[in-house]
Amino acid sequence: MTKEIFSENNTEILNNREKILSNCAFQRFAGGFEIYQDLINHGSGSINRNIVIERMRELYKPKFDNLKNDRNESNDVLRSSLAGLVNSTLQEGESGNFSINNFAEKISLPPLYDLFSAEWNHKAGDDEKDSGNIYVNEVVAYKIENDDAISLHLRPSNVEGKNINEKRLEGHRIIAEKIKNGEIKEKTIIIKSWLFGRDVEDKTRQIFGDDIVIEDVPRDDEQYESIQFLALQYNNRVLKKYLETGEKPEIRQIVMSSQEFLQKFDR
Repeated sequence: MTKEIFSENNTEILNNREKILSNCAFQRFAGGFEIYQDLINHGSGSINRNIVIERMRELYKPKFDNLKNDRNESNDVLRSSLAGLVNSTLQEGESGNFSINNFAEKISLPPLYDLFSAEWNHKAGDDEKDSGNIYVNEVVAYKIENDDAISLHLRPSNVEGKNINEKRLEGHRIIAEKIKNGEIKEKTIIIKSWLFGRDVEDKTRQIFGDDIVIEDVPRDDEQYESIQFLALQYNNRVLKKYLETGEKPEIRQIVMSSQEFLQKFDR
């Protein structure tokens, strides 16, 4: 019986590992650690290895805000598992021993597998109680805010990079439909994103129109750092720039009425 249980567990872990390896969000996430390893072990002479290490370790200081107000045994185990994953992965990168396969194997074990699998595989209708996010498709979620407003969020997903903009537009159209049919009654739409930066502003205007107003988000905004961290986790170009220069992506926002949003994205 013990051998059968071991075999079943081993098969489950192998299946989990294959699911993780094929997941697009995982590939982007793991790609950041590959970049880190390459910079500090094979970077040009202009790269200061110690500064790159300092930046990456500062970035990945434990960020378990969603667990801090829920002190129970299961969350303590998860917190410890996350800390162990981050520390061991950083050490492997620094010694030149990081590999995507080993990284996937670590995440294939509970409780990490359940955490990351849930984070990377959302679908329309998912309602996150901790964050308040309500998903309209795999990529776009909204959250009901104070002051008769909703905020829109682009989330990590198992969607290929070439299809994310299409899914983003689909999500906006679904939001517009929910406004139109009265399911979303809030009068203001707020979108804060690193994708609104000045260096990609032309792409933003292609989506929202040339008349859209893009504002700077104050650095003391409570969401500023979490949005930056998400970008640095899942966009390898942004992470590489930060590790080389110390520059993090700027966060800007679009605020419009629900009727303006409806006019732009109603099918």
